[in-house]
Amino acid sequence: MKKYIAGIFTGIIITAAITVSAATVKQYILTPSTAKVFVNGTVQTEQGQPVLEYNKNTYIPASMLTKSGVLTKNGNNYIFDSKPVAAVPKVTTPKKSAESYLQVINNKNYVRYVDIYKSLKDKGFQFSAINNEDIKAAKDNETIMFYYKDSFYYNGISYIDYDFFVQNIYPLL
Repeated sequence: MKKYIAGIFTGIIITAAITVSAATVKQYILTPSTAKVFVNGTVQTEQGQPVLEYNKNTYIPASMLTKSGVLTKNGNNYIFDSKPVAAVPKVTTPKKSAESYLQVINNKNYVRYVDIYKSLKDKGFQFSAINNEDIKAAKDNETIMFYYKDSFYYNGISYIDYDFFVQNIYPLL
C-alpha cells in the first residue's frame, strides 16, 4: 500500500512539473521578409536561413552576418565588426495617381473624404477638430484645413472638390 501511495504521489509531482514547464512555452509567428541585407554593397543570403519579420521588426540570421565578416563567433558569443549593416526596407508601392481618387457625381469631379483621411493618416498626419464642423490635419510644418462648408454630401458620403484636392492635398501624399 505504501508503494501504491508513493507511486500516486510521484505521478502527481511529475504531472505538476510538466504542466508548469509547459505553461512557460511561448510561440512567435515569424514571416519571411522582403528586406534584403547588404554588406559593402553586396546582397547577403543564407540557404535555409531567411531574413524574418515579427511585430514590425526584422531579424537577420547571425550565420548570414558571420559569413559576410560582420560578426565573429567566439564560443557562444558574437562580436560585431565596425562595418555598418543595412537592411533595406520593403519595396514601397508607387504613389497613387490623382485620378485614382476621382469620383464623378452629376458631371462634377470630387474626392471622398475617407480616401483623403486614409492617405494622410498613412503619411503620418494627425487630425483634430477645430469646431463642430471643421477639421485640421497637421504633420511637422504642413497643415491642411477641411471646412465643412466646402464639402459635398451625397448618398451618405462626404466629398470635396477634386481641383482643391489636386492643388492642396495630393502634393503631400
